Amino acid sequence: MSRRRNIFLLFCAALVLVIFFKLLYLAGPGGSAYRAEALKISHKTGELAAIRGRIFDSNGELIVWSERSYDLFFNARKLPLDRRKMLNKVLRSTLIAGLPLQLPQHSGVLKYNLTADELATADELSSLYPEFSVELRWERISLHPPPQLGEVRQQDGMEHGISGWEQKYESKLCGQPGTFSVMLDRRGRWINPTFRIIKPPVSGQDIYLNPMELNKK
Repeated sequence: MSRRRNIFLLFCAALVLVIFFKLLYLAGPGGSAYRAEALKISHKTGELAAIRGRIFDSNGELIVWSERSYDLFFNARKLPLDRRKMLNKVLRSTLIAGLPLQLPQHSGVLKYNLTADELATADELSSLYPEFSVELRWERISLHPPPQLGEVRQQDGMEHGISGWEQKYESKLCGQPGTFSVMLDRRGRWINPTFRIIKPPVSGQDIYLNPMELNKK
């Protein structure tokens, strides 16, 4: 009986030593890969779009500017059928007008230009279901755009001039994006108190046109 007890105690001691050295190894160089992977999953960095500069005429009258718009986005990852059915019911029960009755098969925007009330609802929706998210988009506004103004294109959350004055003064109007970091929970959702701006965005410069440019056709 005493011999069995000694063997059992030796086995337990050996097991404790194995666990101890394993933990020591993981706490040192052996665990660096695991720690890096965990940090990658729980930590996210991204860009903050800069506000595009405004364009004024030679009299100081505003011609074009940018405004924030918020859209409700759906991420159509591989969803089990029962999960998709449940999300369809959630979608139909929201107070956001104009949403489709059925979720699309592919990722895309469900509703553009959310109102303030719809934005609050969409924020709550995205906090509960990671398949939904609220996306910030800048929209170029001009009440009476002259033909020389040109157009912008959205790319990576920022506006870039592709023709006319928008393209000509692109280097001044576009500004510089900033960067942010935030921690994610197990479901990939933002933990709001952890949001931190690493580098703030720099807004684009305003442009004041001269009379000659305004008279060009």
